[in-house]
Amino acid sequence: MAAARKDWRIQDYCSKENYWNKIDASNPKFLNTPLYTEHILEYLKSFMNLEMNFTEEEKTVGFKKCIDVIIDKLNDNEETQNFALQLAARLQRIA
Repeated sequence: MAAARKDWRIQDYCSKENYWNKIDASNPKFLNTPLYTEHILEYLKSFMNLEMNFTEEEKTVGFKKCIDVIIDKLNDNEETQNFALQLAARLQRIA
């Protein structure tokens, strides 16, 4: 088990699973700052990591899962929810 903890892919997975735990994603005061956008882009980049050797299908599935997580985390009030939904719509047009 100790070897598994040293595997960077497992550490990467764990960091994705816990990424939003210490981020207050419900405060609409942060909407006019780059805070949410930077966190969202950083979170999305984790699924586009070339070193993970994801297939195109895995990237697509991971991207959709990221969008779902982002919407869920920013869903605590109407303003942050609207921000997440608008951003998700824009990102899906790009993808």
